[in-house]
Amino acid sequence: MWVSPTGGTAVLPRTVWSEESTVSVRWQTQRCFVFIRTRLARLDNASFAGRTRRQCGNAQTLTEENATSSLRFERLTELLISRIFLSGPHDNNARISCRNRGGVRTQILFRPLQLGALKLPHRLVMAPLTRMRAAAEGVPTALMAEYYRQRATAGLTITEGTAISTQAHGCPSSPGIYTPEHIAAWRIITDHVHKLNGRILMQIQHNGRGSLAVYNADGSLPVGPSAIRYEGKVYTPAFEPLDPETPRALETSEIPSLIGIFVQAAKNAMSAGFDGVELQGANGHLIDQFLCDGSNKRTDAYGGTIAGRARFLLTIVDSVSAAIGANRLGVRLSPYGRYGGISDTDPIALFTYVVQELSRRRIAYLHLIEARGSEIGVTDELHANAPNNAALFRHIFPGPLISAGAYTPESGAAVLESGRADAIAFGRLFIANPDLVARVRHGAALNAPDRATFYGGGARGYTDYPTLRPEPVAA
Repeated sequence: MWVSPTGGTAVLPRTVWSEESTVSVRWQTQRCFVFIRTRLARLDNASFAGRTRRQCGNAQTLTEENATSSLRFERLTELLISRIFLSGPHDNNARISCRNRGGVRTQILFRPLQLGALKLPHRLVMAPLTRMRAAAEGVPTALMAEYYRQRATAGLTITEGTAISTQAHGCPSSPGIYTPEHIAAWRIITDHVHKLNGRILMQIQHNGRGSLAVYNADGSLPVGPSAIRYEGKVYTPAFEPLDPETPRALETSEIPSLIGIFVQAAKNAMSAGFDGVELQGANGHLIDQFLCDGSNKRTDAYGGTIAGRARFLLTIVDSVSAAIGANRLGVRLSPYGRYGGISDTDPIALFTYVVQELSRRRIAYLHLIEARGSEIGVTDELHANAPNNAALFRHIFPGPLISAGAYTPESGAAVLESGRADAIAFGRLFIANPDLVARVRHGAALNAPDRATFYGGGARGYTDYPTLRPEPVAA
C-alpha cells in the first residue's frame, strides 16, 4: 500500500513494478511507459505497436484522473498488461515476459486446495475453453486427447462446454456427452489426464437460444425461456455466420425432462471417467437465459421473481447433486455479463440470491467470471470499470471460489492474497502454454496465444505450442 501526492491510497500494481514504499502515481506511470517503449522497440509489428501506444496514452489519462482509486488502478494495470502481453503472433519467438514471475509473488498459486471431493496440488485451473475440434456428431478426437494430455499438469482441468443433447449444440465441431460413442471417446481423454495424476471435470451445457435450427435433425427452432432472440452471429456446423432465429419458448411441461437430460449428461460424464462436472450457468447459455430478466419473461414457476427465474438452475443443481454428489459439482456464473445480449435489471439482487442458495447446497465450488472479461472469447477488449464479481460475492460464499477473467499469474496471485478467491482459472495462457504450471513455477517466459487459431482447425494453435519439456510432468 502506498500514498499518492493527493493523499489517496492505492495498491501497488503486482505485475510489472517493484514495491517502493512511497511513490507518486505519475512516476509509476512514467516508469510503466519506459518499460512498454523498451518492449515495443523489440517488436516488428507496426500495427500492434501503434495499438499498444494508443492504449498506453489512455492509461496515462485514466491514471492521473483516478490517482486515489486503488480498485481502478488495479483494473487499469491488469488491462494494460493483458493488452500488451496477451496479444501477438503465434510463433516460437512470441513470448510474454514479466518481472518476478516464479518469485514470491506467485508462490500462493502453488498452495494445495481441497475442492469438494478433489485435492488440488496447486491453484492454477485450466478454464473451460471452446476450441471446436470435435468430429462429426460431436465425438471427441485423438487430437483433442493430445490437447488435454499436454495440459494435464493444471491443478484442475475443466473441459470445453459439452452439449447435453443434439438440441444443446450451438457451435460447430463442439463435443457432446449423450451417446455411447461420446462416452468412449471422452474415456480416452480422462485416462490420459489421470495417468499424469491430473484431475478433470466436464462442463455440461445447453446453448438455448444461441443456436440454429440446422443443429436439430428435424429442423426445429432453438429453444429458450422466452421467444427473445440472441444478439450476435451464430455459426452453422459449416462455420458460416448467420443471424440468430427467434427461439421457441419452452413449455412448462418440457422443463422437467430437460432437467433430466442435464442429470443424464452428468451421469454420462462420470461413466466417461471424469472427476465431476461443472454446470455452465454463464455467458448467455440456457441456464443464464433463465436467470436474467432480459431473456426470461415467463409467468410460470420458472419466471417472474428472482426465485422463479433461479428455479431452473437450482433444480438442476439438486438433481445432479443427488446423482453424482454435491462435492463433485461446480457451477459457473457471469454476473454483469454481456455475452449474446444477456442482461438483468438488478444483477446484485439476482446473483446474491443465487450464490446464497448455492452456498446452502454445499457444492464443490463456485466459478465466477469477472465482468471485465465476460466477452474474452470473442475479443481482447476488457471492460476496465466493470464491477468486481469476486469482491461482490465472496462474502456470501464460504466454499471454494474460482475466479476467471484475463488474469496474469501475478494479478491472479494478488486476488488469492486478498482472499477474494481460492483458485484462478486461466484460459488464453493455458491455450498458448501447455506447461503453464512449470513456466510460472520457474519464472520462464510465456508463449503468446494466437487468436486466429482459437476456434476450429487442426493442430496449429492447438497442440503445437512449444513447451519447456518434451512431455508434461505430473503435478
